[in-house]
Amino acid sequence: MIGRKSLDKAKIILHGIISLALVFLYSAKTYAGDEDCRAMYHIPPYISQSPIVVPADASNGAVLGQGELDFSVKVLSNGEAIFGYGHFVVQPFTYLTSTGFKHNGIPVYKTSWEGIGIAMSLNNHAGIPEFSGPNPTPPYYILSANFKYYLVKIGDIKPGVMPQFEPFLMNYACLRIAGRAFRLGHPKFPATNVSVEGCRLTTPIKYVHLGEVNRKEFSGIGSTAGETPFDITLECNSDAKVDLEIRGQTVSGNSQVLAINHTDEAAKGVGLQILRNGVPFDLGNKINVLDTTLLGQNSLSFLARFYQTEANITPGDVSAIAQFTVSYR
Repeated sequence: MIGRKSLDKAKIILHGIISLALVFLYSAKTYAGDEDCRAMYHIPPYISQSPIVVPADASNGAVLGQGELDFSVKVLSNGEAIFGYGHFVVQPFTYLTSTGFKHNGIPVYKTSWEGIGIAMSLNNHAGIPEFSGPNPTPPYYILSANFKYYLVKIGDIKPGVMPQFEPFLMNYACLRIAGRAFRLGHPKFPATNVSVEGCRLTTPIKYVHLGEVNRKEFSGIGSTAGETPFDITLECNSDAKVDLEIRGQTVSGNSQVLAINHTDEAAKGVGLQILRNGVPFDLGNKINVLDTTLLGQNSLSFLARFYQTEANITPGDVSAIAQFTVSYR
């Protein structure tokens, strides 16, 4: 016969065994989860950027370059079927400094080069928000993502080589399985050459109308008539020395005279000259036209005139094409 005291003791022992079993099961689940959350790149993010050319008239906010890439992450393990799979989440973040600028609503961060910022988006969402697989996420699931970036002018830019930098980093976590996040990787933005246009021509084509002249105004080979002034304008964003080269078809034996276009209605016995400060250009040779430039518009003044090339002149149309090439240093 079991007394009351023995019965109470049996209940206490049984209760203790159940409690220990519950503690053991809970501890086993936590330990397995921390070790059982693993992932790797399936397609790594690789950023490729061509050289950056800053236009002379670029203002703050102007896009200097952009790119897009796809990458993917493969879940290697994510808990166990007996306890359930976790929710796999990729958590991007950046150490770059915010500029306060926005490009189409996307925050702009400083890059490794003064005056150039970067705006980023993931999966067509502004910034670099986290993204995830289905909940729960089974092992070997491949999570794809799309990354876009825009290089934005945020201040004065000097030429040089922008050093490599990390636009963002990525962690991953298996929610409900692991008690912490794990580092996935940190894409590299490659070192990139930066050049700055000191000046540029504001109009790609310039028409100069010379008007009409009478052949009686010429006195012989080498005589000139009908001077017409014209200007070309440069837009400059820095102080620079400007060189100019004029190219075109020349009259045989004279590099300072443009040959006119040959048509049925064309005049004969004349060519054209272009002058700067009263001196004819030697076509095909580069000369210095400005020793210093102002920020903004800079005007260059020229003259165009007729030049007699033969003893006899036949009236007709006169036209020629010259190519102006501006360089700076």
